[in-house]
Amino acid sequence: MICERHLIFLDNFSRHGDAVALSDPKLGDISYGQLAAEVDAWRRRFDRMAEDLGARVLLSIEIAPCTAVIAAYLGALSAGHPVILLAPGQTRSAPEIANRYLPNAVLTMAGGACHVTVTDAGPVALHPDLRLLLSTSGTTGDPRLVRLSQENLSSNAAAIVDYLKLGVRDVGITALPLHYSYGMSVLHSHLLAGARLVLTEASVTDPAFAQLYRENRITNLPLVPHQIDLLQAMGFDFNASADLRLITQAGGRLAADKVRDFGALAVKGGWDFYVMYGQTEASPRMAYVPPGDLPANSDTIGKAIPGGRLWIAGPDGTEVTQPGMVGELVYEGPNVMLGYADKRADLALGREITDLRTGDIAEQTSSGYFRIVGREKRFVKLYGLRLSLDQIEIQLAGAGMRGHAVAVNDRLVIMTPPDTAGPAVAAFLSTAFALPRSDILVAEMPELPILTSGKADLRRIACLAEAALARTERATTPPKFGKSVPGQTLADVFSEATRIPVVRPDDSFQSLGGDSLAYLRVVLALEERLGVVPNGWESTPVSELDHLQPRPRPAMGRLEPDVVLRLLAVCCVILTHLNYWPLSGGTWLLVVLIGFTLARGQSRLLAEGAYRRVALNLAYPILPIYFVIIISYEIIRGHVPLRMFLLIGNYGGKFGAPLLEPLWFISLYTQVIIGFLLIFSVPTVRRAAAADFFRFAAIGFAATLLFLIACNYTPLGVPLSAYTRNGDGPTFTLRSLPLCAPLVFLGWMIFYATTVRKKAITATAIVASCFLFLVTPVSYQIIVSCGATWLIIGAGLPLPSAVARFARQAAAATLFVYLLHNSVIHAIKYATPLHEILGPMGAALIGVPICYGLGMIASGLFDLAERKIRRARQPQIQAVSDKAL
Repeated sequence: MICERHLIFLDNFSRHGDAVALSDPKLGDISYGQLAAEVDAWRRRFDRMAEDLGARVLLSIEIAPCTAVIAAYLGALSAGHPVILLAPGQTRSAPEIANRYLPNAVLTMAGGACHVTVTDAGPVALHPDLRLLLSTSGTTGDPRLVRLSQENLSSNAAAIVDYLKLGVRDVGITALPLHYSYGMSVLHSHLLAGARLVLTEASVTDPAFAQLYRENRITNLPLVPHQIDLLQAMGFDFNASADLRLITQAGGRLAADKVRDFGALAVKGGWDFYVMYGQTEASPRMAYVPPGDLPANSDTIGKAIPGGRLWIAGPDGTEVTQPGMVGELVYEGPNVMLGYADKRADLALGREITDLRTGDIAEQTSSGYFRIVGREKRFVKLYGLRLSLDQIEIQLAGAGMRGHAVAVNDRLVIMTPPDTAGPAVAAFLSTAFALPRSDILVAEMPELPILTSGKADLRRIACLAEAALARTERATTPPKFGKSVPGQTLADVFSEATRIPVVRPDDSFQSLGGDSLAYLRVVLALEERLGVVPNGWESTPVSELDHLQPRPRPAMGRLEPDVVLRLLAVCCVILTHLNYWPLSGGTWLLVVLIGFTLARGQSRLLAEGAYRRVALNLAYPILPIYFVIIISYEIIRGHVPLRMFLLIGNYGGKFGAPLLEPLWFISLYTQVIIGFLLIFSVPTVRRAAAADFFRFAAIGFAATLLFLIACNYTPLGVPLSAYTRNGDGPTFTLRSLPLCAPLVFLGWMIFYATTVRKKAITATAIVASCFLFLVTPVSYQIIVSCGATWLIIGAGLPLPSAVARFARQAAAATLFVYLLHNSVIHAIKYATPLHEILGPMGAALIGVPICYGLGMIASGLFDLAERKIRRARQPQIQAVSDKAL
């Protein structure tokens, strides 16, 4: 029963009283009574605004998973003031909606508080039933809004509670954005059921999400297909929540085989899996498949929700009742929207439709369930968002651009007249509809196909679009010294840098687990495109980076400390091997950088148990190149020690192959990878590390250092070093994993030392690490401790932008510089008289540039070969990408 002013899920607040409604990460548990008080305070505030305005208030609210803004949203609904629900930051980033509908007040979040800005927009005629306005299918760029009433919202919430059997003991979590109709329905249904909702902004791939999921004993988890793919790929333990009761899926079609597999996983885990179907226009749920019927109906959307009705409309609009006959899927029910709004005046309109034409072509099965077999030609569905091709063309025309929008295999293709600026069209649509540019193909038509009626030949245009898409390949020309390739998207850049074929719009560098060299390549590409590399880009989704506007490149840049130290460390290695300069310690500074880059790129993947991804990220291309070198040397000259093939070249005596001597570092690097994979294979360690990465590294550093002290300490006071032993105890050389392990953990600590306290602890660890080199030349201690200290301070080196960019390009080639530098040194010292002629200083002045030049050339040749291989495999990669998306 719907109250005159309230929606039914607001009426339950007083009844549930002391029960927890929201678990806020900042405020803790908020009871229904406390939430009711907050809602009432906002209601009174909005009512005062209405008195000042002399009419109901039109509000736009940027909703986020925090108590303050949720209370404001509920307060507006309670007071009967219509709300335009927006994503955080959308008021500024996509002002089309605000400019068209002119809300009387705008609510935004900043600093954890909700801020209200009253505009000078005058009163607007609002229909009495109007309560909520949402962008169609969640598309933030489309100013067309869906008009929803309190009956729509209340009936849909009640239906969801009914078929999911939600109750006061249920605990949900905000795995979806609240401005998205699916996420909104999760909020409404939990409030109606008197359940608890855990608030979080963490991505489902974030270890913090897994921790909340486990600790709060989540009973029901809402997901979209992409999230299911991500969680399964990283080995997410759905049974980590002891009370898990059900998982729901909507927001796009999940392949039938995946539905069956996930359903089997649910049966094995003792919980239910609900496949659901809906649209924003239906508030949003319309259908679901009962879990018990899932195996035999995995390719269907099931049956209508309680209170609703689904049917098939034939070509003449009449109902088709025979199973297997296709037509447009139509839905009827109290949750069907009032209609659309295209302008402010439309907000006064009442109900315009009762039957929702979904735009999906479907058939009814013999069991009475419905199966989607296609979509109407004038829609394309990307990432769970149903986009109107007509609306896309209208938007283009409004921007002074011409183009015909075509959907080809769930890809958006824009066919334009000759001499149209394709990049400008793609950029405009990317911003307008919040899509990655890589998913918008713009192709030219020689001329517009015309029917005898004078209308555009849409069928011919569709054929041209299909041909254009078939011809399209990702750019394969290698960039020269970090230059971006024309037409190459950021998704391409991320894919090539991390060597992961399928990069999704919400992937980030951190979620992909890029290594240090991939990091530099992406930084170069971002700098090339944007002028300035944005702060926090590592954790920013590719789609968001794709939308950033270029800025003028400043005359002065700042080179990151780890880039400077990588360059200096390799220079120290070259100079030490070239002239026996007192610069030993560069290699062990590289060991610290291994830990630093492990923490930056792989820590979250390790915590998620994505071992295969981490192993591939870290082993390729280093190990293949390493084996090519040593096998080639064995074929040409022989004398390669067996331990180098076994990747234990950092142990034992002198090499029989002096040219390969520096490659012991690759053995150490491999052992570090294996060690961390083994450490994180222990579930207890993995959970502890995910809870606090800094504490994990600090414990690792202390444990490995104490182990060395215990092995090397003697009553005679012989200091800890690389060359001492305790009686018959073990001897650890400078190249051994036990001695280098503390340095790896030290680098990890440095990356996660984000507070003064953590920096102080890390500084103490830096001092303690000097005990590793007590009887070695002092250069070891100086280089390692100074480099580590600079890393923890985090101050970049100011340089002219062009110089900083070239330095990054050189740093991106340091793998090849290190692998090949000994050949240059051998040529200077032994194969030619250059060393005697030039002397130590002259040899250094030509040796270091030659090493870096050779390394950069080798890096470019490797990229070229890799790109040719990628080009040969492009059809298979594209097939994988299309299937994944």
